[in-house]
Amino acid sequence: MHARVRARRIRGFHSPACAIVAVVAVFAGAAAPSLPARADDDDVVRSAFLFNVAKYVEWPAASFASADAPLVIGVIEDAALAEAFAVALSDKRIESRAIEVRTVASVDEARGCHVVFGSRDQRTLARSIAHDLRGEPVLSIAEYDRFARVGGMIGIEIDRGKVSFEVSRSEADRSGLKVSSKLLRLASAVR
Repeated sequence: MHARVRARRIRGFHSPACAIVAVVAVFAGAAAPSLPARADDDDVVRSAFLFNVAKYVEWPAASFASADAPLVIGVIEDAALAEAFAVALSDKRIESRAIEVRTVASVDEARGCHVVFGSRDQRTLARSIAHDLRGEPVLSIAEYDRFARVGGMIGIEIDRGKVSFEVSRSEADRSGLKVSSKLLRLASAVR
């Protein structure tokens, strides 16, 4: 019963941005009970955002070792956040791929990922890693609103559970990633 009510409300939104916030909120409510003690509301929003963004990005086939290889998300130098993401995303799949989450601390470790995420505490390192990964099929996302302006692919801002984000389509294109027009329409800015 509740799922039907939520679905009608999401379809009733007048803008795509409202719809993605609603989807994140629904996902957050479903994932919250299983998160570790460290997880806060922003962790739930972050994990939901990463999951939903990854669904709208296409990687070159060669970026996966096999047809059933997992989609790997690297979290820059934050083991607790990586654990929260791993728990929240443990039963999720993108296409037919499981999601694997790991902590990364260097460009070499990030090269083994499909998505690299830097929290606001790691934005300087995230910027450096994104710069060094230019042209490689690794989606770089950081919790830094100007990230898409300084060499990253997606910069997000979370304010009281609401997400806004900018996308650098040119960086994604340079890396061989195809970002869906559906995702680009939800961005506050596309560069």
